[in-house]
Amino acid sequence: MSKVKTLIFVGALAMSFIASAANTNTQKPKTMVMSFEIDKYKRDGKEWDNIPLASNPPPDVYGKVTLPNDRTEDIPLHEDSYQLKIVIQDVELKVGDLVHVELFDRDRGRQDDVIATGDILYTGERETKENLGKATVKVTFLE
Repeated sequence: MSKVKTLIFVGALAMSFIASAANTNTQKPKTMVMSFEIDKYKRDGKEWDNIPLASNPPPDVYGKVTLPNDRTEDIPLHEDSYQLKIVIQDVELKVGDLVHVELFDRDRGRQDDVIATGDILYTGERETKENLGKATVKVTFLE
């Protein structure tokens, strides 16, 4: 093989290696499990639901998760709950993508309270944990 052909071959191998190394930063989890732990009290220190004769009843939690491709998954209502878990299937993320979370406490007769709103950065790690507002969100990615 001539020196020119050898150099072209070696250059092509190097480019192939660089391209495959860059692809290791792109992971495509198939399932995203999100666990939410709601703080016992609102930002102002008050109870979530002010019900006479009830001792700090848990919030009635609902919300949504928005993925980078504008796919939105609703978090169905979980009544009287400090903890909840949802599973989202067929999720495709790359390192650096943001997953947007919005959680609310459903109230009757007044405006719903914001529990948490914010973004979770996908770093490529299998698991991440973030404090957003009055909730701790743990995200686990399963392949």
